[in-house]
Amino acid sequence: MTPKNDNYATTAETARLLFLKEDQEKLIRKFHLEADDKHLSVRFLDMTYQIERSSGLIRRTEDRITYTDDHTYHTALALYDYLCRSREDRQLSGKWISMLSMGHSFHGSLLEGEDSVFTTAAKSFSGRSGALEAVCRRLGGYKMAVGDVGYILPVFDE
Repeated sequence: MTPKNDNYATTAETARLLFLKEDQEKLIRKFHLEADDKHLSVRFLDMTYQIERSSGLIRRTEDRITYTDDHTYHTALALYDYLCRSREDRQLSGKWISMLSMGHSFHGSLLEGEDSVFTTAAKSFSGRSGALEAVCRRLGGYKMAVGDVGYILPVFDE
């Protein structure tokens, strides 16, 4: 059996290779990306990412001066899926639904119990709603009128 980390690396590599097959000029127009001959730039959660056009390798920066290689699975899949898998016939509905209401049993396991995707973040902000609000504002979020601390975060620039 292949170790879990190898599966993540394989998936990220597959996504990188698919990105290289994309019409990059079309992506630049569709997503209004900053680009030059060597890189595409994408804003993702208050960070700028450069994707090398010839290799698909990803680097991130906060200041556009210092860049750090970012080959993590989560970054790769977020960026490559956004650029390569968004479909013209899909649009935001403007309606909020919970992941649990999507009808897939795996969503329930992602959101519940000690292994939840939110457990670590929830523990780090437990009893510290002011700190959570500060992080949400730093990420460009704007407050929602629901929940104890509810913010809408702009994930990608539009």
